[in-house]
Amino acid sequence: MQGLSREARSPPVDDVRRQHRVRAAQVQPGQVPQKAAHVCQIGKPRLGPFAMEPIAADEMVVEYMGQTERPLFFFTPLIRNTNPRAAMEKYAVPNKLPAEEISILAQRKARIKRDANQWVRKPLPANRKTKFCKPELFIADFRKAERDEKRIKRNFLKTGLELRNAEIEHGRLVLVFRHRGKYIANKEVMHILTKLGLPYKRRAVFLKLTEQVHAMLKMVEPWVIWGYPTIGTVRELVYKYGLFKPEQGEKGPKKVPITSNKQVEDKFGHLGIICVEDLLHELLTVGPNFIKVTKILHTFELRSPVDGWKTARKGKLRSIGGEAGFRGDDINEFFKRLL
Repeated sequence: MQGLSREARSPPVDDVRRQHRVRAAQVQPGQVPQKAAHVCQIGKPRLGPFAMEPIAADEMVVEYMGQTERPLFFFTPLIRNTNPRAAMEKYAVPNKLPAEEISILAQRKARIKRDANQWVRKPLPANRKTKFCKPELFIADFRKAERDEKRIKRNFLKTGLELRNAEIEHGRLVLVFRHRGKYIANKEVMHILTKLGLPYKRRAVFLKLTEQVHAMLKMVEPWVIWGYPTIGTVRELVYKYGLFKPEQGEKGPKKVPITSNKQVEDKFGHLGIICVEDLLHELLTVGPNFIKVTKILHTFELRSPVDGWKTARKGKLRSIGGEAGFRGDDINEFFKRLL
């Protein structure tokens, strides 16, 4: 043990309760130990050991070998470990599965890069092979297009463009859903569907029912389901599937979801529409700004019914036991299966 050359002094009274006593011996140079000296250690390690009785400057105090219960005269300072891997290994659980380090910054950079490349059109391969099609497919498409032309002429042969139906009220809000027809051979029918805002399958759109819209719906009747929506159906469509079209020259994704009233105010604030409820009111009442609102709203991208299509054929009209055509107020029950 290292000798103590400082003058003997007694510890403060407050620190005596926290002392740790050890057995030490007081010896003269060249002599065997004569008696035991009482030495204590104060609670704060930086103050060092203190003797409980006076010790001369030329005397040496040594520790008896094997009689010290714990080393109290030498303290190693607590050094904070700067290596996180060593700290993890120190406190590792023996039966725990091996963990993997994850870099949040690397994941964020990869996600930003993936989102940026999502809207970049990939070039077509130079050696792309053309798919071989049998002549029977072209003949079948031609026959389907011919049947559509005959059907359209048959519908308007007697009444003309003025379709009369007691159940249909012009000027009301209608909800149109394209439920079939991934590829339509008749170009005229495809042009009308695109003009109505239904260029793809499983799309829905709000329209104001006029004589022209009624005539177009009659021409594409086997491919659409339409009727009068309630306020609950309109609210669910806007809140769940509402999207904005991008402005001209605007970069980024093609569709922007409706997530806040601030977006509605930025788009329709000049029309007096400052929140989503004002937007719903404009759609339900078919207000004066209905056409401007529907031009900015994107078509609703939906899915097939939850329980699937029933035994009725999708191409047959509802009046003869099918799924297509006008449904009136029953379209709300149908949209409960879609939403």
